[in-house]
Amino acid sequence: MRVGGTKILKANGMNRLAIGDPEIVGIDVPDNGVIKITGKQAGETMLVVWVGDSELQAYRLVVQD
Repeated sequence: MRVGGTKILKANGMNRLAIGDPEIVGIDVPDNGVIKITGKQAGETMLVVWVGDSELQAYRLVVQD
């Protein structure tokens, strides 16, 4: 992803999420199960999404200039 770019991630059943470094990406949840990810500055971070009762989904996010 590029700085200023956005990606949409679908996570049906999502009940919680966590971002490692909010300085690198911005997270918005405009609708249930939809995560909008925006690149803020170059770097790498992790996004963890809890789905249902016990499933974890982890994503490595890379933002480039």
